[in-house]
Amino acid sequence: MLDDVKRILVDGPLGVHTAEEFIQACLARAAKPGDADAVPLFVLARLAQPFCDFYADQALSDATAQAFRDRMVATIDACDAAGDAHARDAALAGAIREALAAG
Repeated sequence: MLDDVKRILVDGPLGVHTAEEFIQACLARAAKPGDADAVPLFVLARLAQPFCDFYADQALSDATAQAFRDRMVATIDACDAAGDAHARDAALAGAIREALAAG
């Protein structure tokens, strides 16, 4: 379950600082041996990184920050709802395709 990292996005304030905290939490947990969610955690961290890189020195509107949060939470929910590894990988692949299309 990815509830611990999801909570950072949901409970934290909108913005780059929260996204950076989310990335660090994902990577820290993914680095722990034997975590079944290591791959989704790494992918989530990589999906969030361009947001942080771009908005680190740019103005960030509430709408943009909310859209980022919504996309990340939807991806986490899709991973948690996946019945098996194939469905989880499909959810992650969809998020990657969406991020590449937007970037």
